[in-house]
Amino acid sequence: MKKLLLTSIAIIFLLFSCGNDDLSDNAKDVNAGDIVNHDQNAYDFMTIRQIDYEIIALRDFANFVIKSDNTLWAWGSNHSGGLADGTKIDRIEPVKIMDNAVSVAAAWHRTFVIRTDGSLWAWSINSDDRPMKIMDDVISATVMGFASFAVKIDGSLWAWGENRRGVLGDGTVTDRAVPVKIMSDVNSVVSGNAHTLALKNDGSVWAWGANDYGEIGDGTVTTYEEWDIKENHDKTEPVKIIENIKHIAAGSSTSFAIDKDGSLWVWGNNRDGRLGDGTATDKAIPTKTMDNIISVATGEEHTLVVKADNTLWAWGNNNAGELGNGTTTRSDVPIKIMNDVQIVKAGDFPLSGEIRINAGRSLAVKTDGSLWAWGYNLVGELGADVFVSTPVKIMENVMIP
Repeated sequence: MKKLLLTSIAIIFLLFSCGNDDLSDNAKDVNAGDIVNHDQNAYDFMTIRQIDYEIIALRDFANFVIKSDNTLWAWGSNHSGGLADGTKIDRIEPVKIMDNAVSVAAAWHRTFVIRTDGSLWAWSINSDDRPMKIMDDVISATVMGFASFAVKIDGSLWAWGENRRGVLGDGTVTDRAVPVKIMSDVNSVVSGNAHTLALKNDGSVWAWGANDYGEIGDGTVTTYEEWDIKENHDKTEPVKIIENIKHIAAGSSTSFAIDKDGSLWVWGNNRDGRLGDGTATDKAIPTKTMDNIISVATGEEHTLVVKADNTLWAWGNNNAGELGNGTTTRSDVPIKIMNDVQIVKAGDFPLSGEIRINAGRSLAVKTDGSLWAWGYNLVGELGADVFVSTPVKIMENVMIP
């Protein structure tokens, strides 16, 4: 019932904030915060500020990618219209969705796209299947479950939706039907299953939300006994965790940060070796594991990193071949997968059945702009096999930030 209520709240907000769902530049402007100067193009601003805009995204067996001409393309499962192509037909090959896209984020049932003018657009499965404008002046956005986040050009972070376990970071557990301001001077934001990380412009990382495995990173852990008797030990407001960081990523209950010197720091849930340190021990504080890292992406149970020499490394669960090393055997240490990689994205999706098993999917953009995929192959875009354990080329001319 609560999920139905939150879905209704989200749809009401989308409809309220979008008097016109047309994709033209004349769509109605609705802002969550103060109006800022529009003289500077948001795309240029993102480049100048070195914002981590995302050009590939995964969502419940759907895939999204932005090409070098700023067009957004999608493929995969479309039974509920989640690809926003006006149909409910699964797509084996990528189809064009919209123009002027610069960043895309997706999770479970929703997709966010930031356009070159800084406007934020969204759609969800079982909606009217058409992107709707949410707000302007956005440089970073993320979505998880029923919670949503956006960073505006002025550095303000805004959040709305379900506030389970304080994931919105406003000091409460009250659901929000419209955006509320969380903090200032933010560069980018990412979220896991019930925790959130924000990277500020000074390189500091702040965290809040659930902390069952130490995913907040402040040295504490919220035990299930405390949670079950409703003693709220979760972090409902941002807590400063680590400094000198240039990139962040969040898994279901894991956190990752790349230092400005290229070192990788990890913390949180380490079941199945998902932190990649060779152990299964959870980490409640940031722990250094690798050097010379330029990119990191994580799903619920597997992680991908790119090193400075553009080699791709992977670790964690491997039920569907999502590590890409030709096997379905998990690894708790990094394994080299391929060369000449620039950008990566990872996702894990639960399969139906009496025993909960996750099937992962991985995407990689190579330095030549080609996109490769491997792992769970729901609609057959990777060939005849359900599980594909080696990379398969999908398309060319993908944007490289």
